[in-house]
Amino acid sequence: MKTSCRVLLFLFCIAFFVNAQTQPSQAPTPTPPTAQPAEKDKDTGDIGITVQDAPKSQKPAETRISPKEAEELFKSIDEVLQFASNDTGLPIKSSVKREMATREQVTKYVEERLAEDEDQKRLERTELVLKKFGLLPHKFELRPFMLTLLREQIAGFYDAKLKTIHLLDWIPADAQRPVMAHELTHALQDQKVDLENWMKVVRDSAKNSPDPDNAEIEIDEIISARTALVEGQGMAVLVDYMLAPTGRTLLDAPGIVEMMQQSMTTGQTASVLDSAPLLLRESLTFPYKDGLGFVNALLQSGGKDRAYSAALANPPRNTHEILAPRDYLDKKPLPELRLPDLKPALGNNYEHYDVGSVGEFDVAILLKQFADEKTARELSPEWRGGMYYSGFNKTTKKPVPSSTADLAVLYVSRWSSPAVAQKFADAYGLSVRKRYPTGTRKDCDQNGNCSTWNTVEGLVNVEAVGDEVLVMESFDANTAAKLRKIVLAESERAGGTKVKAGNLSMRVAAPIFAMHLSLFH
Repeated sequence: MKTSCRVLLFLFCIAFFVNAQTQPSQAPTPTPPTAQPAEKDKDTGDIGITVQDAPKSQKPAETRISPKEAEELFKSIDEVLQFASNDTGLPIKSSVKREMATREQVTKYVEERLAEDEDQKRLERTELVLKKFGLLPHKFELRPFMLTLLREQIAGFYDAKLKTIHLLDWIPADAQRPVMAHELTHALQDQKVDLENWMKVVRDSAKNSPDPDNAEIEIDEIISARTALVEGQGMAVLVDYMLAPTGRTLLDAPGIVEMMQQSMTTGQTASVLDSAPLLLRESLTFPYKDGLGFVNALLQSGGKDRAYSAALANPPRNTHEILAPRDYLDKKPLPELRLPDLKPALGNNYEHYDVGSVGEFDVAILLKQFADEKTARELSPEWRGGMYYSGFNKTTKKPVPSSTADLAVLYVSRWSSPAVAQKFADAYGLSVRKRYPTGTRKDCDQNGNCSTWNTVEGLVNVEAVGDEVLVMESFDANTAAKLRKIVLAESERAGGTKVKAGNLSMRVAAPIFAMHLSLFH
């Protein structure tokens, strides 16, 4: 029961924290299970992790909770709902419908909700671009993975359409009560803002946009940020519910948030999520891990009303505000970049495939994957904007791109200083070397840092110019030279199209976030 293992892991973290705070001299040291090791894709040089399930010999037989346990759980819902209301200050406007779901019913629900996703083609584009950046393995299949993940990871969910909390008949009753506190927080949020409509208006507002690329970026950022808020609130109530016997809450237990976030960062179980590529682990746990940090920051700065009711009334606008709560509180604007008119350089050989933003969250993942944690911590806060353009190379004579070799990518990022820009360029060079291990390097300095590689997918150029870094992958040399001239020309950039700030990784997760499922408790 892998889902149960993840539920119990979080409960263990809280219980261990309480024990450590009340009896520090006697607190035991936890020894979590060993996570499955990463595996390289030897054929392509990918650094992503192969998705694999736990060996059958490690899977205990699944049991079902008894009718008596189910009855007791249903009876406790109103009590837990009252706790969540007291903890958040969100009023109870009506009772909450409740159902016990089987694994088969949950699987059907997940498949139906994913089938409602209107953005499947966009998801396919995003998948190929992420593979081009090296953030997903070339052989990875995104949609089947998402279906497998959702079937496995659900520990309970609130259906905002039917206004119903679903408990799961294969999760131990004791593990479901804290999950109920989380899910019933969603019920209270729903009674305040109508969660289904709260998300729907975001999509509806951009459907007829004259600038569809920017509209997509904005939609995903808003949905991801709002999801982080509602899931962060749910996690905060779950923690308070577990701390309640000690008389403490998040407000006076400063160590619990960091402990919870660490448990969500480090793989602890042989689950589909823990064996997923880094980008998916980070983006799919973002609402829970970083959402909890965001809500805690609002609690510490403005108390219960600021963290719950006021935040729902004035939700964060983008994922950067989740990562930097001070910027949300100060209403600090995001940096902006403009994409110049590239047509004079692209000619007839490249067809528009996708345009988007590469945000601070994306940069942190890229640096963790191809450099190290220390570099990611040091450089990602210095991000000041990023955007990409991907073009389909029509000289391939294919009707549509079928592999990363069919795409060419222009990526421009801005940094806090020229020195930081150079550091990022050097770190990005590491990703090129790891993604194209047979590539030959050119234009190298005395320290071995190179600006040009000749790879199996064409030329790759990485160059720091002032506080910006310019990356061009798979363009022919003539086109790359023209693109460089256009991008670096101030007059051209000033007249270009503003690219809204966002995160490429959230374009993968946003359709899942919109399902209002609570997956990682």
